[in-house]
Amino acid sequence: MRNLLFVGGSGLLGNNWLKSLSKNKKIFATINKNKINQKKENITYFKLDLLNEKKISKFIDQNSIDAIINVAALTNIEKCEKNKKKAYEINVKIPKILKKVAKKHSIRFVHLSTDHIFNGKKSGFYSENYKASPLNYYSKTKFFAENFIKDYKKTLIIRTNFFGGYTRNKESFSELILNKIRKKNSIKLWDDVYFTPVNIFFLIKTIERLINRNVFGIINISSSNSISKYDFGIKLCQYFKLNEKYILKNKQNKKTILRPKNMCLSNKKLCKIFPDLKNKLSLDYQIKNIYN
Repeated sequence: MRNLLFVGGSGLLGNNWLKSLSKNKKIFATINKNKINQKKENITYFKLDLLNEKKISKFIDQNSIDAIINVAALTNIEKCEKNKKKAYEINVKIPKILKKVAKKHSIRFVHLSTDHIFNGKKSGFYSENYKASPLNYYSKTKFFAENFIKDYKKTLIIRTNFFGGYTRNKESFSELILNKIRKKNSIKLWDDVYFTPVNIFFLIKTIERLINRNVFGIINISSSNSISKYDFGIKLCQYFKLNEKYILKNKQNKKTILRPKNMCLSNKKLCKIFPDLKNKLSLDYQIKNIYN
């Protein structure tokens, strides 16, 4: 990649990813209303109508873009249920248009998906080939997007769940937990929802390795350990020597938006591509390297 269109530059993942991208790339990063405080000579931050296919296509031509990375998404489950139109526009329409433009110009398209698209009834880990069965509107939009874009041969779809990283505008899941505990405020975490998270910096480096290897299709990037979100909070407290009494158990009930109880992703495919990663996929390793 030489000239890159990076969609979602002001989000948590985008903001942290852009900090680490090579200086020998010319990057055009789209932002929303959030202000960007970091400045790099090779990055241009700008606003682009991501629902306008012609404008995006023209931009691709004018700037000789050879790859699109899309990390823009509405991930708040409650907000997706309350504003389905907005959720569909951001999570489905935009990636669908970006894929169309990428295909027209025969350039690479990288898209961030989620571990949320299964019904959670399976025991064990979900492989890339397991049939999706989304439970709520957020997961439905992410699944719809995958279906719209996966037919393009130069598409790389990443399914994952990450922690760590920070911006001035948004806390990551782990930072939310740690900041609450440090202020001696309690936080409720699901003890009946299991996942396989990786830290954000490992995720970024691994996606870049996949891009450099010219890997396409759907790839899970996940830790090797299944853990509840409650136990994950406890584990964070133990590692940072914080008082775990502020971590409280939360369970789903009839009033909460339905979530899959098992979101654990298999990383067998990833380990076949990069065998050296096997020892780095333990949750202990991921937490130990949370800030690098």
